[in-house]
Amino acid sequence: MSHLDDLQKLLSAMAHATELADAAGFIQRCEAIDLLELHLTEFSNAHPADQTERASTLRDQAIALWLRLEQMNAVVVQGLRQDIETGRRLRGDLVSELQRYCAEPIQYETDGNLEYDSLDVLVAGILGTDRLLDDDSAKPLPEMIPYQPTPARIILEIVKQADLSPHDIFVDIGSGLGVVATLVSLLSGADSIGIEVQPSYCRRPSECVRRLNLSNVRFVCQDARHADFSVGTVFYMYTPFKGAMLQQVLERLHAEGRRRRIRLCTYGPILSDAVQQSQLRAFERSQLVKGPIAVFHSNPT
Repeated sequence: MSHLDDLQKLLSAMAHATELADAAGFIQRCEAIDLLELHLTEFSNAHPADQTERASTLRDQAIALWLRLEQMNAVVVQGLRQDIETGRRLRGDLVSELQRYCAEPIQYETDGNLEYDSLDVLVAGILGTDRLLDDDSAKPLPEMIPYQPTPARIILEIVKQADLSPHDIFVDIGSGLGVVATLVSLLSGADSIGIEVQPSYCRRPSECVRRLNLSNVRFVCQDARHADFSVGTVFYMYTPFKGAMLQQVLERLHAEGRRRRIRLCTYGPILSDAVQQSQLRAFERSQLVKGPIAVFHSNPT
């Protein structure tokens, strides 16, 4: 079957299936948009002369459907954003709502097979991270790793596994566009601080929290090696840097952990191994937490 036949079959199958309401429809529309994007990339290839008119018609139909699906999903995003802005959906109620937009769990997930799903599309729309930054060309410092957002389903797990509450102060080290810090505060009620060295990355989330009327989330534009860790009770890192820079930050966290009780959450095996191998080890890994997230508890001396 030709590419055009495949596309025509796809368009026919989507004629009514995309009209489902609520989370199920949102998930299905996200999957449909992904399929349409794949098919539309094929139009860069030339078609036989006798298929040109058909190809043009199918392409127009595919683009029109794509735009309609995007608009339908935008309505869902706007409704949930308004619920958050007005305080109608926060903490446990918001956790329950977002869980409905999660795709099937990914088996054996690590930071090596990073995948995103419909929940990430929803969260990006709510927080405005689906739009490009004006200064995306900013070069990271040496030993910094290019920004890669934590999948939204992992953030739900962090709130659960780290047992976050409104009494905590959550610190995201290398916060990027602020998704983790903002969502953690919305889901748990904890105060959140994002530490990010690139100014362009700090401006966007600061605007977002103002829009969402969040007074307990702030972003500090600063090198993590010199940031104030004294107020945090729960820290999070998703491999924002490597080498000596990573070791310096881990040494500061270990020093803080020897002084008082804190928790450190990491995503993926690379960073969790680095925490445990530190010569200044002050943390014990929780054996109750399984999967790609690791939670460490400090033992003050």
